[in-house]
Amino acid sequence: MANEKKFSEEELKQINEVADTYNSLQTELGNLSVQKILVDDRIQSIQDREAEIRKEWKKNQVTEGDLVKSLSDKYGEGTLDPKTGNFVPVEKK
Repeated sequence: MANEKKFSEEELKQINEVADTYNSLQTELGNLSVQKILVDDRIQSIQDREAEIRKEWKKNQVTEGDLVKSLSDKYGEGTLDPKTGNFVPVEKK
């Protein structure tokens, strides 16, 4: 059997500090991973809502176009003051 040697208290302390640092860093990496998952989920939720809003925006543009056409057919071309509801037709030459 080989001659056994014993590490000093200081050497054991340093070894334990290195091991503790690894454990602490691994825990922190795990926590960061969980936080990243939560952030990724939130980003996906925001992107999904943005897509819905874009669809609603396009739908509203169609509604606007239909309304403008309907009102133009009824009243002709002109200018509307939405606050008062007054319509001023364009003078035809």
